[in-house]
Amino acid sequence: MKQLLSRNALFGISINSRSIALLVILSASFILSGCIPSTESKPLGPDDTVNIVSPTPTVSFYPQETGLTWNYLPDGYALDSIPVIRRIDGPRMAEGQLFIVDRTVGRGIDVTSFKQYTDEGVFKAREVGPGYLLRLNPPIRELPRASQMAVGFSWSGSSKTELTFTDTSSSNRQQVFQTDYVYSIVDKRPVQLGGRQFEVFVINLESTLTKDDGSVDTLSKEIWYTPKYGEVRNSFEQYLIGGTIFDQKR
Repeated sequence: MKQLLSRNALFGISINSRSIALLVILSASFILSGCIPSTESKPLGPDDTVNIVSPTPTVSFYPQETGLTWNYLPDGYALDSIPVIRRIDGPRMAEGQLFIVDRTVGRGIDVTSFKQYTDEGVFKAREVGPGYLLRLNPPIRELPRASQMAVGFSWSGSSKTELTFTDTSSSNRQQVFQTDYVYSIVDKRPVQLGGRQFEVFVINLESTLTKDDGSVDTLSKEIWYTPKYGEVRNSFEQYLIGGTIFDQKR
């Protein structure tokens, strides 16, 4: 019998099924409300990939070391199912700035994010996906200072969101929106996934995206975060079940 990632493993916390278009945090798939179709990624065998491993002596409070990976699955899936994999590709220059780049692929997802890890927290400035480029100005603050990671803390901000369609030359290839967001750390609780125990901070996100015509889209979501492990429940409502993140010294 296959082992399943189930609600029972999550201590009875229920999960709402939603379109991926409403699950990507402040991303183009949310902005377009599904106008950009997702593509199914073909599973790759061991002979189809090149794996480069960079030794990581220790992992940061907010993990950012090159080569780290996280494996995720939705609730109810067998643990031997093909996972979504997030990988830190490492530092990269873009438009004159230095970013830490990570890529998330699998189960129809292919998203590359450009982030900056500073003493003030973690900031997301760019996102690239199939057929689009998203710029966030100023960058969105996804996580606070390490010292501020505590129940009751919240932070907010606004960003001009520029969306460019990279596979078209039409007059509508670029659109601009206003994004307003509030993150709140509402709880800290134990959870168990795949036989592992985590103490997670439960982070709620409330955001609005205002279009040129005055219409407003809203997004509410929940993320589970454990320092030195990262997202235990990610922005796609998937759960951490493996990866090299478990092999690191802490």
